[in-house]
Parts: sequence; structure tokens; C-alpha cells
Amino acid sequence: MQDPVHGSFKVWLEGHLVYCDYAEGFNAAGVRAITEEILRVAAPVTKWVMLQRPEPSAGITYDAIELMYQAYVQLQRAGCLA
Repeated sequence: MQDPVHGSFKVWLEGHLVYCDYAEGFNAAGVRAITEEILRVAAPVTKWVMLQRPEPSAGITYDAIELMYQAYVQLQRAGCLA
């Protein structure tokens, strides 16, 4: 059984800029979900930058921290420059 996704987000692409608005506490499933969405949205471009715009409620559970680091490596390998 998969854990429910915690955390809310909206991700969109404008030119070579990926906007990422997010709020609430992210668990591991939430980190996987937002990472997959960022990669999906950024797929049309080879090089891009990401603007993260967290709400004050944004956070991460302890068990998702390592996964978050791994996600940043994935994004870098997918063309994220900053």
C-alpha cells in the first residue's frame, strides 16, 4: 500500500522558467509527486531554471529529507540550471 500524498503544489512552465508554488507539509510520497510533476512540465526544454515559491505553511517530514536531496539531483540531471 502506498502512502497518501501530503503537500500541495502547482507547477508550470513559461519559456525556460519552471514555476513551483507549494504549501503544507510534504511526506516522501509528496516529494515524489512534486518531483515527477516538475520533470513532466520541464520535459519540453533541455535547459531550464526553477523558481520555487513556498507558502509559509510549506515543510517536509523527516523521512522525506533524503528523498528531497535525491530529487534535486534528478532535476539537475534533467537540465535544471538553478
